[in-house]
Amino acid sequence: MPRPDEGISALLTVYNILMLLAAGIGWPIVLPMALLTEKRRKTMPYRLGIVPPPVGKRFSRDVCRRRPIWVHALSVGEVLSALPLLQALRQRYGRRRVLLSVSTLTGFELANSREPASADAVFFSPYDIPHVVRRMTDSIDPALVVIVETDIWPNMVYHVHHRRIPLLLVNARLSPRTFAGYRRLRPIIGPTLNRFSKICTQSESETDRFHRLGVAKSRLVVTGNVKFDQPENPAAESQVTDLAEHLDIPEGAAVLVAGSTHNGEETMLADAFRGVRRNFPELRLVVVPRDPKRAVSVDRIFSAAGFSCRRLSDSDRQGTETGTDVLIVDVIGLLRALYRISRVSFVGGSLVARGGHNPLEPAACGKPILFGPHMTDFPDIARKLKEGGGAMEVHTPADIQRAVTHLMSTPERAGAMGRQAYSIYRANQGAVAKTLNVIGHLLPP
Repeated sequence: MPRPDEGISALLTVYNILMLLAAGIGWPIVLPMALLTEKRRKTMPYRLGIVPPPVGKRFSRDVCRRRPIWVHALSVGEVLSALPLLQALRQRYGRRRVLLSVSTLTGFELANSREPASADAVFFSPYDIPHVVRRMTDSIDPALVVIVETDIWPNMVYHVHHRRIPLLLVNARLSPRTFAGYRRLRPIIGPTLNRFSKICTQSESETDRFHRLGVAKSRLVVTGNVKFDQPENPAAESQVTDLAEHLDIPEGAAVLVAGSTHNGEETMLADAFRGVRRNFPELRLVVVPRDPKRAVSVDRIFSAAGFSCRRLSDSDRQGTETGTDVLIVDVIGLLRALYRISRVSFVGGSLVARGGHNPLEPAACGKPILFGPHMTDFPDIARKLKEGGGAMEVHTPADIQRAVTHLMSTPERAGAMGRQAYSIYRANQGAVAKTLNVIGHLLPP
């Protein structure tokens, strides 16, 4: 009778053969895309292991002299989730370096833009190719590997486990769509997930989904959502003031901030904004596309709708021109400061089926929140905010228009919503401490 490890190794071999076949078939398409796409050109050589990690202002090979803690976060959302945990790890394990890997260019840029530094080094994670994963892991030689939320790859998990390095999945979540996909791949996903030393989930419902995929209950622990533990005032007061002055936004001005928007949402926002402006012509809209590269197309949408627009990175003019209706922010790292300036906030990725983005960012600023029906990446947070009176769900441009008009017409209602959002944010903190407790049993300080 074959041992469990032999069965897992066989499945991993099949997985790698299929990946190799897919790469062979897709290479003629992937290579031109890599050469023509900026984000692929800048990330692929590092992720393939062709060149060593980029030597930036915080990366030095000296960081790997001691066995460090390696934290991995997929992209911008996961990096933001990881920030309070990274800070706590650096405080508790001061004698060890804390390294952060990311998979995307935007995640890399955000992580490197943080002051103070989010980690002792930031680099691109390897693709899930056996020899690339092995070489990177052996080079870093971590004492502990922590994966934040998602981005689980069989070769990475197998090699870390094979080297007997403690491996954690923290702030773990499974959206209904991801869960359905994983169920179809249960023969390989189940054994992969059982390689984790512990899986720290956001809620009991997430724990149940992981268990239904075959994860042993002994590996699962509910620690809560570390997003609730983000700093209350992540943007310094001086940064907020300077930003408002640069944008020519006086204190207390009527500003609607639409954060992390996706294709298909700006058209709906333009329709809603037109309706609100009939009653509140002084209202200004600040749009922050999730992908800054979409700024030009977003500009076209609002310009075609009859609004005067400007992109923040426009180098031909300083400040915001008088009469500008819509400001399009194509710079990473300003969203939290912009939420501080807002009168009303809208969280994007939710009017279209993209899973939504983090509504705790405006909640931590005490702002009333609007989001669409597609908040599948933040179901528990969205539910708590709606049930607690800190957020409203909108489905159409007419819904957005009504909600914004109501909040603009009744400042006391807007203030109450903001206070409720903030109180919900405060009441659910503590996940980082619980996660550190789990880590402490695997790697004593």
